[in-house]
Amino acid sequence: MRFRCCCVLMVMILALNVMASFPKAQGEASGDVPGRALSGEVTLSFVGDCSIGDEIKQRRYSKSLTTKVETYGYAWLFETVSAIFHQDDLTLANLEVVLSDYTVPHNANKSFHLIAPPEFREILPIAGIDAVNTVNNHSIDFNYQGYRDTLLNLDEAGVKHFGTLNPARDTNRFVDHLILDIQGIRFGFMGYTYPTNNDLKTIRQEIEELRNQECEVVVVSFHWGRETYKTPQATQFNYAVEVLEAGADVIWGHHPHVLQPVYFYQGKPILFSTGNFVFGTIANLDPATGIFQLRWQRDETGSVVLKSMTMIPCRTQKGGEFQPLLLTEEKDAEECLKHVMGKARKGFTELPAGFEKSGTVYLQADGSLLTERP
Repeated sequence: MRFRCCCVLMVMILALNVMASFPKAQGEASGDVPGRALSGEVTLSFVGDCSIGDEIKQRRYSKSLTTKVETYGYAWLFETVSAIFHQDDLTLANLEVVLSDYTVPHNANKSFHLIAPPEFREILPIAGIDAVNTVNNHSIDFNYQGYRDTLLNLDEAGVKHFGTLNPARDTNRFVDHLILDIQGIRFGFMGYTYPTNNDLKTIRQEIEELRNQECEVVVVSFHWGRETYKTPQATQFNYAVEVLEAGADVIWGHHPHVLQPVYFYQGKPILFSTGNFVFGTIANLDPATGIFQLRWQRDETGSVVLKSMTMIPCRTQKGGEFQPLLLTEEKDAEECLKHVMGKARKGFTELPAGFEKSGTVYLQADGSLLTERP
């Protein structure tokens, strides 16, 4: 028997094959994003670390991501998944590369300085990636000039962005929130790198600010955790509780470069690490990754509620390939989905048995999770 979720997915991809070559419609400066869904649901897709360039010393190699894109064109890199991105209401990625011609490194002793030509900005809207988190440990690989260039290039491409670069500083702080109205639901987005207890006061204030601007769903992006570790640290669970109880609705994590288990806290999802998705310079790591789709709906009382979470299993590639692969064989898909199933932890809800086969959980009013649609 074929893996059910992926079978449906492949049918959708075939049906959308023509549509996939066209960028998703973007809103005006007001932050409105025209939704595609007709069911009243709003679907947001999240993917992990995306470095659409290379370490600067490697980008002229014949097998580099930069060389491949220059050979095959901007649509090539995400063409295996772009139909999915064009069908949802909003696609978000962690952008872990500098888009700039400025090549003076911030720290010459750092092992990897990730950079892409400014024109590679067009890869994102062509793929259907609408918004990106811009704060991570590679944001200032090429000084603050490189970071400013990145933001300007994203604006030029019509790609929305968010992230607070230096929470405690007076200069080069770069506080950047994003507010979008999608199908009548107002979403707010904010991001931090390596958040500490000293940042909690500021994070609470920024969540409150988004709520004061009538955001009904607040997504907090964290570039955090230990690289290559497949489980979150205990301190991350405690931190997640602080942020969710402060008013956030979703924690979307990245940085470890591998998948980590997904948990829910009082019905709110914690995506501790969404893994690598496309990465031009990376060591040999577990290639399991996925597209995480969260679906919200306004109920009969007028409240906005999270209805379900789906993970579409994928595999990262490197060595001259780089395109993420959808996993359509049952065995491969199940093995991938197992990466996000965690052990029982007091106070949290782990993904239930059967998720590795269904790929979807449905949220109930009491916070419980079902693998079959109620």
